[in-house]
Amino acid sequence: MKTSPQPSVLYVTRPLCPPWDEASKNFAHDLAKHIHTAHLTIMTSGHVSDVPPDVTQADIYSLCPFGTRQKLESLWYQYRHRADFDIAHYFFTPTKLNSFLIRTFLRSARTRTIQTVATLRDDLLSEEDFHNILFADRLVTYTRFAMHKLQRMGFTNVSHAYPGIDLGHFTPDTKDPALLAHFNLTPQHTIIMYPGEYIRLGATDTILDAMEAYWRSDAPEAAHTVLMLALRVKNAADAQKKLAVQERLARNGFAERVIYTDTVHDMRGLYNLADIVLFPVANMHGKFDVPLALIEAYACGKPTIVSDIPRLAEFTNTDISAIIKSEDPAALTVALTRLIRDASLRTALGNAARAFATAHFDITKTATHYEDLYRTLR
Repeated sequence: MKTSPQPSVLYVTRPLCPPWDEASKNFAHDLAKHIHTAHLTIMTSGHVSDVPPDVTQADIYSLCPFGTRQKLESLWYQYRHRADFDIAHYFFTPTKLNSFLIRTFLRSARTRTIQTVATLRDDLLSEEDFHNILFADRLVTYTRFAMHKLQRMGFTNVSHAYPGIDLGHFTPDTKDPALLAHFNLTPQHTIIMYPGEYIRLGATDTILDAMEAYWRSDAPEAAHTVLMLALRVKNAADAQKKLAVQERLARNGFAERVIYTDTVHDMRGLYNLADIVLFPVANMHGKFDVPLALIEAYACGKPTIVSDIPRLAEFTNTDISAIIKSEDPAALTVALTRLIRDASLRTALGNAARAFATAHFDITKTATHYEDLYRTLR
């Protein structure tokens, strides 16, 4: 690799390629577009058209889905180039296996390391486990909550940076008529969106209970209110849950009031279809500490209803969201009814949410944090 006055940095990720529907690769992709003081190499499947031309694209993955073959392709590339970069920046969730492989076979004395720690699986891992799997020279957490937890464990090489988003892309807009037509909707529909998961997060049944109660009520708006499940089927359990949801709604007479988006390429357009976004989750096990779906909804000026679990407290408050007790369908129905009926409240929450996202989740500010790290580590 040619020498450069700027540090050379390898982004170690799953394939950076469309669809942009997975938080870690979305973040790495956005960050790569906003780093200006380092020479980046990203790991792709095919060519990514919207990154700057000075970003090197290592087309190493045979397919975009991330499976066993792609993991082996990643390991082989890292092994062959283990001494070619000043810095290796890891974006995936560390496990005992991948951390062992990196520490044992893939590290070079020449290359410094950064781990962006998107979540701490303290429901699965002990303090000793964390000291084994967090191997990098510098650790960066998504939240202050996680940073303080690692500091209490004795880590002194940890900092915090929120996972920024592109606020020029995720911005408030009118409802796209073509997208409305695609889902057989009209501007008269009130669209309630849930951008979560079928199984993980523990919110699907709570949302269905609340929506069915609302639809059965005498609220005049109920007849024109639809639920949009912006959920991907990631595995067999999700597929089974989706089928159970469809059967339940058909049995209860609400099948025509629910939209299933599955994988969507235009998430910005989808957020801007929504009148209200729901995130009343029961837990964040296995998910990033900052759910980017919620932050993207903020950035699009959407009023949200969120649960009161501790992991969300750092970036929710009553100025930007309606906050309810988790796993409480009745509370969700009350909050939903209030927001549907009060357009001024929806506007106030949406405006405050956009301002909050702008203040705390601007990708350019996040990029500056990492540029400082690259410069000091080189």
